[in-house]
Amino acid sequence: MGIKHKIWLAICCLIYLSSGYGRDQPDWATNCETTGKKRCYLIQSVFLEETKQPIARIAMRYEGRDFLVLTTVPLGVDLPSGVKLNVNNQTDIDVPYQVCDQYGCHGGKIVPRSTIWALRSARTLILSYKDTLGRKVGIPFSLRDFRRSFDGLKPNAR
Repeated sequence: MGIKHKIWLAICCLIYLSSGYGRDQPDWATNCETTGKKRCYLIQSVFLEETKQPIARIAMRYEGRDFLVLTTVPLGVDLPSGVKLNVNNQTDIDVPYQVCDQYGCHGGKIVPRSTIWALRSARTLILSYKDTLGRKVGIPFSLRDFRRSFDGLKPNAR
């Protein structure tokens, strides 16, 4: 199975698992598929305080020895720019968009486990994208609970 096909399937699963839009949850939650292969994801969503509308989501799961990182942002983004995940104002992870639907625009990328491992001790994680006017939008994600949630995600639950 090709990498694009794996990313597409993972995005579909993430959409299925994303019924948590709008509900409060811990900073990093583990969510597992209940059918087929038991794949578990670390997920964090960021919501607008006033309306509880989702503005961004990051999910990740093991993909072999590496990690599949999935992002969701609202509709109305500059598609060629993709999403950037910035760790500690140093490391940028470019995540290309794969598909847009009624829930937003979704992207995915396989990244080395060492990159995700670095999040265990990181201080900042910022997801950024450009809107259709070319303005950069940066959304900070909490790394509280990341280490505990990451350590609880088993490589064999993939």
